[in-house]
Amino acid sequence: MSILAGFTDSLFVNAFSLYYIDDFDSLSEDPIDPRRIFNVDARVLPDSFFDTKQAAMSLIVEANEPDSSTERYDIVFSRNQNPNVRIAHNTTCFLDEIRELKELLDMNDLASFEHRLNLAHARNKDSLKNILTLKVCQLINLT
Repeated sequence: MSILAGFTDSLFVNAFSLYYIDDFDSLSEDPIDPRRIFNVDARVLPDSFFDTKQAAMSLIVEANEPDSSTERYDIVFSRNQNPNVRIAHNTTCFLDEIRELKELLDMNDLASFEHRLNLAHARNKDSLKNILTLKVCQLINLT
């Protein structure tokens, strides 16, 4: 980002996003049971999600605290020839004001920006811990 900021003074930022994709491939051709991967007590997943062998679901969650942010989940699982589950998770954090990229990366503000990036990353991990079973979290080192 600092190299990009060095090219021009006309780059401005009002938000940043972290985008993660988690793919789980089944070693069996049996249909995927969502209860083996997803936490049935997760508040964001509807009960009907667990009564299917194939699903595609998008969910957007907006939060105002501790900072203005949006989380989007895209969850897909299918029973094709190689059953798999894909969770795409995007965390977008909005800045208090539009900032020049160069200013945002200035040493005086960099620690604050890095802190916000780390919070967004931690939020992603917490979200996954909420929707995945404890066993899956342990297998992918989220615990």
